[in-house]
Amino acid sequence: MSSQHRDPSMNVRVPAELKAATQQALGGRELRGFVLACCTALVADPPAFLAGLEDHWPPPNPVGRPSKASPPADGRREAR
Repeated sequence: MSSQHRDPSMNVRVPAELKAATQQALGGRELRGFVLACCTALVADPPAFLAGLEDHWPPPNPVGRPSKASPPADGRREAR
C-alpha cells in the first residue's frame, strides 16, 4: 500500500556518530527542521549555500555492481 502523505519521504543513512554530533550541535532544535532549513536556504541562493558546503561534501557513492577482482599475475585461477 502506498503512502497517503502529500510529500514523498526521503531516506538518508547518516553514520551514528555524525548524527549524534549534529543533534548536539543543533542544541535542542529538531533534525527534521534543520534539513528543511537547509533545503530552503539552498533554493534561495544555490551558489552561496553550496560554496559553504564545498569542504564537507562527501565523495560520490559507487553506482552499479562492483568490478570483478583482477586475475592473479601468474594467470591461474583460485581454487574454490
